[in-house]
Amino acid sequence: METQNIRIRLKAFDHRVLDQATGDIADTARRTGALIRGPIPLPTRIEKTVDALMKLDLAAGVDVEIKLA
Repeated sequence: METQNIRIRLKAFDHRVLDQATGDIADTARRTGALIRGPIPLPTRIEKTVDALMKLDLAAGVDVEIKLA
């Protein structure tokens, strides 16, 4: 029998809301007899701001490309 897989990625500002939503989804899946793996927390992205570079007074026609790794 072929298996069906589903991946769900959730995002929230408040971790309590995220935990509650994850629990609700897991409970529903368990009631239907589905095999659950997870939740697996994904690594968080670190947002870097470059406000200081935006304040530079550059001549017209000069383009600046910034790549943050």
